[in-house]
Amino acid sequence: MYNVTIENPCRCFFKNALPESQTFPTMEAAKAEAESLHKLMQDTFCKKHSFYLMPTSNGYTISIRES
Repeated sequence: MYNVTIENPCRCFFKNALPESQTFPTMEAAKAEAESLHKLMQDTFCKKHSFYLMPTSNGYTISIRES
């Protein structure tokens, strides 16, 4: 199983009611979801934060940091 995890969720993340962690049967499925979430966050969130997509040994982490 492979995970997509959000690190340091911001207020915009909670307003959009997105899950902080998801599990997928394949690395490809986890990658597709991580890339989709990353794009959504970059395109629609408030621009007060930066979003970094990082591969991990068991999936992907999206880290949210103040800009």
